[in-house]
Amino acid sequence: MNMKSLLINICLLLTIIVSCTDTEIMDATFTLEVKGFVEEECYTFGEEQPLYLWASKNWADNQVSEVTYEVYPEALEAYNSSEGTSYKLLSESCYRIEQDSFSIDDETQYAKFRVMYSPEQIIAEGGSYNTVEYALPLRILVNGVPMEDRYGCVIVGFNVNKALISISNPRETSITIDNSVSQEIAMTFGVNYNNIEWVQLDFSINGELIDEYNQEHGTSYLPFPMEDLSYLTEEFELEREVDVDSALFYADMAHLDQTQEYLLAIRLDNVSSTRCKIDPENNTRYVIFS
Repeated sequence: MNMKSLLINICLLLTIIVSCTDTEIMDATFTLEVKGFVEEECYTFGEEQPLYLWASKNWADNQVSEVTYEVYPEALEAYNSSEGTSYKLLSESCYRIEQDSFSIDDETQYAKFRVMYSPEQIIAEGGSYNTVEYALPLRILVNGVPMEDRYGCVIVGFNVNKALISISNPRETSITIDNSVSQEIAMTFGVNYNNIEWVQLDFSINGELIDEYNQEHGTSYLPFPMEDLSYLTEEFELEREVDVDSALFYADMAHLDQTQEYLLAIRLDNVSSTRCKIDPENNTRYVIFS
């Protein structure tokens, strides 16, 4: 093949590629930025949560287009059939749509859409935590005409989690008694979501926790002497935009009897936040001195 023929073939190939690309773009005046099946992870904050979607205009045509969002159950049915899933259509009691139609021109370009939904109501409707059971299928129409599913349809599956604060240390820690040192003990706590507030924490130390532990485990630990325990403040805080922090305690072992065994029990009792609850499975930790 001579150079002239090669150049002609390259030009023809480029023409075909450009033509296919233009045709594909022309098929969709608007496209959703997120399409197909997506998972929305959410938490039980005791308030509605926003779900944001947006459709974008592909090119300037000097026209004003009316973009409308609508719930499209047929898309969920088709998805379940093709993927072998059994997602249920999210009940109307679990969400509300404030505005579903937008006038878009060459300048605005985006049809930004918001759905307010309630994770608590999803659970009340029969949903389970940490798994997707309910989904909301949505599609866009442009000037009353539905877009093709590949451009204008999305199925949002809701994965609801409990908003929790917990202590992440091992449930039990053993320390060898050394009368010559003071032992620093850090209780690490944190939330399982993005923290947007200041959270104050209250701890209980020893008290009836020692008796409860001994009765449950058939042990006879002595309470760690409270006069030998010190800590920075009586109330700890998790700062805004901080998800994990530590509470520091200091255990002076100078007066401990090395022939005895002691137990230090620490429990997270209260948090100031209304957005989360204390994890009942991870709210108490024990330090054994022997």
